[in-house]
Amino acid sequence: MKCNNVSASRISCAISEKFSRFSSLKEVSDFLASGLGDYGISDVTYYTPKSKVKGGGAGRLITTYSQDWQDHYFEMSYQDKDPVIEMGQQSFCPIDWSILKDRCGDTKKMFGEAREFGVSDRGVVIPMRGHLGEITLISMTSDLGGSEWVKYLSAHKSEFVNFAFCLHGSILSLSANTGGKEEPRLTVREKQVLQWAAFGKTSWETAMILELSERTIETYIGKAVAKLEASTKAHAVCKALSLGLISADLS
Repeated sequence: MKCNNVSASRISCAISEKFSRFSSLKEVSDFLASGLGDYGISDVTYYTPKSKVKGGGAGRLITTYSQDWQDHYFEMSYQDKDPVIEMGQQSFCPIDWSILKDRCGDTKKMFGEAREFGVSDRGVVIPMRGHLGEITLISMTSDLGGSEWVKYLSAHKSEFVNFAFCLHGSILSLSANTGGKEEPRLTVREKQVLQWAAFGKTSWETAMILELSERTIETYIGKAVAKLEASTKAHAVCKALSLGLISADLS
């Protein structure tokens, strides 16, 4: 959606004010999913890799991208070669995707396929760094035209940074208020692979049922294990059953 000349400064007032009133991470996620097109934003992704620091977090992903694109992205293992993640982790400043998307090879292929799934190749990634060295990457894409997006981002980059700070602060605050023990939020696919595992299906059998690759199934299982802070797939299934995230009833 076009921004229709709506000033991005509204991001740091109307939107930021809403963040202070949210009482759960679900409210934050739902708000992002409700659409920010009037502010020149088509999609938002909040990504914290699993921490390698002792005592660090298990990682977090909140995104408004379609489930189809998420499935394809992980099936192609783009998380291991995404230049947005690579450059974001190395930088302290916002990065305009325009310096990334024209690379050759896997990068060009990834951005091309993203467009086929309705994901814009115009965006900005804003790195957030914690006191233990942990990094959170907040990406925002736009459906504005190429030259229009460049001018818009140039004029209002500080407002996008303010938005990212408010989003990050809200998520950290809500996580702290729950003692870091918020009930894990598994995606539909993560629940499905654990559900079939609970029924005794192997990764290969689950792949046949869901019409995905076995590698993709293993990726979803790994993410579910991490989110549930489990040690094995079987442990994750047990925890998911105890939390009511999946059912023991085959019917």
